[in-house]
Amino acid sequence: MRDHRLATFALSATLSLGTVPLLHAQSRAEASATGSTLTPGLRAAVDRLADSARAIGVPAEPLYLKAAEGVLKGADDDRVAAVVGRMLTELREARRGLGGQATSAELIAGASVVHAGLDAGALRRVRAARAGARADDALVMPLVVLADLVARRVTPETATASVIALAERGAPDAEFDDLRSVVEREIRRGQPPDAAARARTAVILQAIPRPDAPRRDPMSRP
Repeated sequence: MRDHRLATFALSATLSLGTVPLLHAQSRAEASATGSTLTPGLRAAVDRLADSARAIGVPAEPLYLKAAEGVLKGADDDRVAAVVGRMLTELREARRGLGGQATSAELIAGASVVHAGLDAGALRRVRAARAGARADDALVMPLVVLADLVARRVTPETATASVIALAERGAPDAEFDDLRSVVEREIRRGQPPDAAARARTAVILQAIPRPDAPRRDPMSRP
């Protein structure tokens, strides 16, 4: 159940960059992922792309969901097939950056980063910064937040630096989500995106002790 929820979370960000609902309802697109809304020609095209996805070890489900989403938006078959093909390319790049051990949810989140304009190198840097995390799907939240920040016009350099700084400090998922939500709010208030990201990153880092910082004995006198 947890894996499905994380994959749905990551997929919702990929399908609609700039919005990151924690548990996005499984939309009409997902309900029609069986292909009932796809024409026979489009279904055949998506099936071929899905076969390619499975062959290279990336999840195929997002391709069907993206196709169903395009149909619901009224796009013609050729356009939908092209968009689904680009998503496969993004998933392939995510695999290249995150490695063979990445989970489906992490690959979907990584694809959202590629969609936002970053490459496998940025994914590798986030993966390296988060290397100490032992939980499965540990990269999902940092990657989704990175994609969301860039979608909100934080420059890729600043967005990547903010996410890596939190990852290196061992920030929990809640702090990444706090970064995303506060930056969104401050941008709406008129603060420049990069300034908003840097300011909130600094606040979060101040509250997280460095891993190598000496711990004070709680029984000792101040």
